[in-house]
Amino acid sequence: MLLSQRLILADYRTLQTGQRRALSWQWQASNSEQRLIAELGDLTHWQPIAVTPPYYLDRDNAAMGEIATPLSGSQLTHLYNMPPVPNKQMAITAAQLRRVFTPKQLPLTEDPQLIKESTPIPHLTLTMVPGVNGVQLQW
Repeated sequence: MLLSQRLILADYRTLQTGQRRALSWQWQASNSEQRLIAELGDLTHWQPIAVTPPYYLDRDNAAMGEIATPLSGSQLTHLYNMPPVPNKQMAITAAQLRRVFTPKQLPLTEDPQLIKESTPIPHLTLTMVPGVNGVQLQW
């Protein structure tokens, strides 16, 4: 529909095909929290569109174009709408984000140190209990 110029904004402007833009992420820090900011070059007012590959909508220029990113459309939209993270919870949040996103997909202010435990931990203990009429019970 974009190529056929049949997509029209509410103010009756026809959407044009915008150029493909590279996505970059920045962490914006304040006194008590950090906010993840998505940037598409010089665009200031844009919205992601959760399709594959992801697209952006630039209402100022009535344009829609592809976003160059390793993320899926739903991942991009999820991160774009992520609320600010309190500074006290940033280490926990960073560890959770790193489990899902690689450094290429999402840079963090500092990479958490994830420890992978290779020693097995027993979760079940079998014990033999004398039963009725000499029958041994196990669990």
